Amino acid sequence: KQFLSLSDNSVDLQADESARVTLNFIGKQVGSFPGEIIATADGIEKSIPIILEVISEQVLFDVKLDIPSAYSEVEPGDELKFQITLLNVGAPEKVDVFATYFIKDLRGNIIYEETETFAVEKQISYSKSFKIRDGTAPGDYVAVVEVRYADSFAVSSQLFRVVEKKGLVDREVMTKSTWTMLVLVFILTGFVFLLIYKLAPIRKKSKKE
Repeated sequence: KQFLSLSDNSVDLQADESARVTLNFIGKQVGSFPGEIIATADGIEKSIPIILEVISEQVLFDVKLDIPSAYSEVEPGDELKFQITLLNVGAPEKVDVFATYFIKDLRGNIIYEETETFAVEKQISYSKSFKIRDGTAPGDYVAVVEVRYADSFAVSSQLFRVVEKKGLVDREVMTKSTWTMLVLVFILTGFVFLLIYKLAPIRKKSKKE
């Protein structure tokens, strides 16, 4: 609420009518600020996740965070992997920059934080991975990278989703299916042996005749 205001908080509509609501963002401080807009009508609720990225006036570095589609959904206990690209757009030479990584929920609560320093001359690309803690509640989260050098601040962020862990359930289903298969194979094998046992005397009798 401290970064966003709406032109209207409530609208009345008839059938086939529409209304436009304007969102006004205010960059009060640098950083990445996740949140959501919730719309409710006749007991139906829809939410729109939003990330507000505020950078410094003087930008010497540009940064891009990209989460591959294979990691757009992860389970608790899994690793989240993403690619970072850093571009020197104003620093005169090879300099040391501070990169801080965050995992946040849509309320802005920090789930994970890590900082590292490294030298950048022109451009650098690298991958990072973080383990999603067991017990993390399912829902939308934001991966954030902030880059600082002198008075320059750049930020990039992207949404991802934590889904309910299904591995244990799948293993239980697989175990039950395996046991069911073994029982069926055992019954079928026993039936075949019984059939052979019954038919053997008939074949011997036929040969004698």
